[in-house]
Amino acid sequence: TPAPNEPAAATDAPTDPVASECSCDPEQNVGSWKCGTTVYYDPAVTTTVCSQQMESDGEVVAITDGSMAGLEIGGTCPNGLALSNYICYNMVGSDGGDVALKVDLQACDECDPVPVETAAPVAETPAPTDPVIETVEVLTDPPVEECPMDYLDSSNGLTYPECSGESIVSLRASAGYDGDLDMNGVGVIYDIELLTATNEVTFKVNNMFDVASDVYVKYEVFATIDGSVSSFRNPTCDEVQAQPACVDETYGDNTVTAACRTQGYAVVYVYYATTDPAVLAFAGEDATIDNCCYPEGYDLSTTGLVELSYKIECDCPPMAEGRYLRGSKR
Repeated sequence: TPAPNEPAAATDAPTDPVASECSCDPEQNVGSWKCGTTVYYDPAVTTTVCSQQMESDGEVVAITDGSMAGLEIGGTCPNGLALSNYICYNMVGSDGGDVALKVDLQACDECDPVPVETAAPVAETPAPTDPVIETVEVLTDPPVEECPMDYLDSSNGLTYPECSGESIVSLRASAGYDGDLDMNGVGVIYDIELLTATNEVTFKVNNMFDVASDVYVKYEVFATIDGSVSSFRNPTCDEVQAQPACVDETYGDNTVTAACRTQGYAVVYVYYATTDPAVLAFAGEDATIDNCCYPEGYDLSTTGLVELSYKIECDCPPMAEGRYLRGSKR
């Protein structure tokens, strides 16, 4: 049984973990999608859109060719922009009635449907156009000294030694950068330890870029109520300003301890504010830093933002010869 205020585990598991948490199947229940300020909707599924999707300068576009079916968060829409959220219809609400749920990168929440004719002017689906290819000059920084490989051991990153090399970290979504996430010889999340006794996981976060960058880490911790640790979770955020490109053990202890959800994993958001040329040259979906982290007021003409969402398993994944039980010797 899930903890209070926590969505039930999905019976059908779509690709997107957030959609799975609210039992939404992107190929079955979705009827409207937001891309930039444009909201697309399928008249065969719904005649409403979510009021939380609309913006003052937005428009509503009817789309009937099925091209949006199954599109996941971050996918490319007909207008060339990335999908930021979609609406699942005919879902079961907290009171047992039918509701519409808005699903985005971080959560699924009940929304207020409004008729499409009152939401915004309805526009026709634009005809496809050939993409415009721009040539961007990428400036390169001087080479930096490589990190010592005896410290940046990749076995501490995306795999976990006691899980026989099985991956326990997966990237849920990203924005602001589409390059290599293993630039310094170690994953973004590394040095992982599973704390099964307290249902937590500890790890460190690497600055994967070749220049010093501000790093923010948003995660969940168990709330303390009347002096005792409860099963409720609160979001929190850590910040390390100007984290060096090559972090070594003399830099300090930046270990993060995150609470595991009842589904058996922790969700972690990592944000970078960096002057790395590859980030400044990125022309895709813009990234933002969650307000929970109280980010600095960055000049986006000289600083690029990167947003990464990770899922960390709080136990070893199933093995061919059977799954290890928590607390058993491996």
